[in-house]
Amino acid sequence: MSWRLRNEIVVNKRFRVVDCRLWIADYCSYSLFSSFILHPSSFLIVLLCGLLALPVFAQSPPVQVAMDGVLAKITATLSVNQLMKLDGRAIQPFISTEDRHVFATQYWCFDANVPVVVSVMRDKKQSTIPFWLPEAGFKKTNLKVKNEEYTYEVWQKTFGPGRVGLGINGFDKHRPHYFVAVGPQHPGDKIELSHFFPADQQVFEMKVGAYIYHDWSDLLLTSVPDALKGQVLLPTIRGRAREANLIDAFRKAPYPSSDKSDNIVLTWSDDPKTTQTIQWRSKSPRTTVRYRETIGKVDSPWLDAKAECRTLTDRLLVNDCETSHCTATLQGLKPGTTYTYQIDPTSPASDFTTAPAGSEPFTFFYLSDTHNGPVTRDLFAAGFTQCPKPAFCTISGDLVGTGQYRDDWDCLFHLSAAFTPRFSLMPSMGNHDNIDGMGSDLYCALFSLPKNGPVGLEPGRAYSFQYGDALFLMPDVTAPIEGQTAWLEQQLRAKTAKWTFAVFHFPPYAPDDANPDIVQQWLPLFDKYHVDFALTGHVHQYLRTYPMNAGKRVESPKDGTIYYISASVGGSPQPIPKPDYAVKFDCSGTPLCVTFQVDANKVTSRAFDKTGRVIDEFTATK
Repeated sequence: MSWRLRNEIVVNKRFRVVDCRLWIADYCSYSLFSSFILHPSSFLIVLLCGLLALPVFAQSPPVQVAMDGVLAKITATLSVNQLMKLDGRAIQPFISTEDRHVFATQYWCFDANVPVVVSVMRDKKQSTIPFWLPEAGFKKTNLKVKNEEYTYEVWQKTFGPGRVGLGINGFDKHRPHYFVAVGPQHPGDKIELSHFFPADQQVFEMKVGAYIYHDWSDLLLTSVPDALKGQVLLPTIRGRAREANLIDAFRKAPYPSSDKSDNIVLTWSDDPKTTQTIQWRSKSPRTTVRYRETIGKVDSPWLDAKAECRTLTDRLLVNDCETSHCTATLQGLKPGTTYTYQIDPTSPASDFTTAPAGSEPFTFFYLSDTHNGPVTRDLFAAGFTQCPKPAFCTISGDLVGTGQYRDDWDCLFHLSAAFTPRFSLMPSMGNHDNIDGMGSDLYCALFSLPKNGPVGLEPGRAYSFQYGDALFLMPDVTAPIEGQTAWLEQQLRAKTAKWTFAVFHFPPYAPDDANPDIVQQWLPLFDKYHVDFALTGHVHQYLRTYPMNAGKRVESPKDGTIYYISASVGGSPQPIPKPDYAVKFDCSGTPLCVTFQVDANKVTSRAFDKTGRVIDEFTATK
């Protein structure tokens, strides 16, 4: 028995998609009917999906087209209450015979050069068996495949040489998604698989220790029947279950958009000293924002900045499926200067202050894992008590619970409305912002960030900026780690700032979460070029390490990096002992905010809860 590897790419990180382009054809399919569309029209996305899917499909992926049609019929016929209660029986009248064939055969496809046995591994806890499995002639076997989390039953069918077409995971968005193994019908046949859809399918060997989900690649198979060992393994991503989700899929936005401009968020997409980017949403797009320098009681003349607006469509939001998202960048500003701006002539004005020209002291907020939770508002309020005029806030990932749900982002912006219209928010990507490997398009659409990241990575997913005498490195841990290593070294080699902060989601030092690729790829750079602080999250604990260099404690912050973990939503208390490398460790699940006061020769951090109670304070000097 033998088979040929094609398009094999190695990845090794939990909740990480190998390459957003790998699944973009299917993500486009999902985005058209259940997430969002970036207008002026959907044609460009449909065209992109079709091109990326070549040579299998010269036009839009058939499942995309079928789901788009089904969804249009459902939303035109049913009431809001019926949509919110939609179940498997209710959707059947809207699915034609042609749709059903597409859903059964054109979701996951490839060509086989010899007769093969195709095994579909389905999570045994999935309540509804995908309809096409028994209808297409797949037979349930007594075989079982296991990993640490799930047990999969094995369904098999024989195919002759040629096209193999498989169906959707179901209409119920069940996680985990099924995966596939392919073996020869005749011992000794050499299997060659080609013309995959989705394009660029990865191919591995079916064996103990293999992973099956690109977005959870340290979830490894622990039990594989002898009959399947050595076969061709086709991994997938858990998020593909979202592509055909109709049951319990419709949602009602708690903060729907209106003709009033809201969800105002400041970021920097260029130099914080001389620019300010302003973003907002509204049913009626405003193409300009006006602003002026704030000079005491003297009114300076208003200036106009042009805004670019695009429509975001979430067709599963029953009360707010479309809204406009607008972005304007003010340029040519004066450093260290306060400006007033106004989006709607009849709405209240707000203000911001540009970064100083020199190395004046400043304070910023550090949050992580906000998950659009209501405690975010309280933490910002507590932060303002500690520091009424912060320079900005950084969030080290997992800003929301589900990154493809626009209403999750609406909740986050609503909860942070006391902060984001006046102070910049500079985030780093977390696995929930790019959940289930389904892409970061909405994150990138909602935040205009510097476009100075690694080549080959979508602009804004990883970036850097300098504020005062501090450099901030913002890599994206949901993208390949090794693909950003050279960029990080380039940034560190060229730095001129006295202080260096790295802000990213997965922690290199955590008692119950290993991230060996980050440790191997990035930490030697932090040691070589001396990164002062690394701000992380993900594990919903608070931790501050001793200064660390080459994996060992060192005496002075001048000689090592101090690693932080924080979380801004509550978690269950965990009976975990404090690790040897930690100075402070709190696993009580208390939501926290951390301020960093950056001075010429020292940096002071304070971690506090929503009441303002300080649980940790530390000062590093140079």
